[in-house]
Amino acid sequence: MLNDAIHELMSKIQEGPYEDVLRAFFRLRTADIGRLIKKVKDAAKSAARNTGHDIAQFLLEANRIVITILHSAFEYRIHNVGTYGLEMPMINPWTSRPSVIDAVLVLFNASTEASEVQGLTRGTQLRLGEPHTQLPELAEILFACIQERLNWLGE
Repeated sequence: MLNDAIHELMSKIQEGPYEDVLRAFFRLRTADIGRLIKKVKDAAKSAARNTGHDIAQFLLEANRIVITILHSAFEYRIHNVGTYGLEMPMINPWTSRPSVIDAVLVLFNASTEASEVQGLTRGTQLRLGEPHTQLPELAEILFACIQERLNWLGE
């Protein structure tokens, strides 16, 4: 799914051609990571539509990608705030742009809906490795993005 999202993004911005598109993206286009998050959400929807499977089957991977990207960005900033002389709140950081917040919210809502549907069809016996297991992390990331935006807007 990450592969599909990066290929779509690189095609959209007409970057390339490259022998290794993923490597080129992470080497040359890291400024577009916020745009990549939206593409991951779109790739999950597209995969469900193209295969005829339920989106819940693709949410685990999409959620994992988005959680990892955003969690890493927040942790990196915390760890390196002194090293790079970052002053908080950051001015319009990519991690709290409306498109990023919307993408995380869409994944959270889709995971919630998939969990409710799976709970109803299985008599509330949900298993590990299903979208509901990621809801706390998605909520944490969503709130972090929103709080960062509020901090910036409040300055």
